[in-house]
Amino acid sequence: MNKHTPGPWFVDASRQEGLAIRHDSKMICQIPGYGVGTRIDDARLIAAAPELLEALKLADAMLSGSNMNAKAVEKKVRAAINKATGDAE
Repeated sequence: MNKHTPGPWFVDASRQEGLAIRHDSKMICQIPGYGVGTRIDDARLIAAAPELLEALKLADAMLSGSNMNAKAVEKKVRAAINKATGDAE
């Protein structure tokens, strides 16, 4: 399995060249240009990738019969969705 840069990732809109997805000071990727709408939505989705992956792994383990706390899994899943969509928690 490939190793990715661990989360959390965040959207950096301070660059004139476009949006950047960062982990600490490391740039994960750049979305050229700047605009509202799909560009910022795409950036949020990319930035939420580590949390979404973690939430899916937890949900998979729970659905596979692992003795996990459903509320804890639900909290992680909702937080990842909220980060990806830009919704308030």
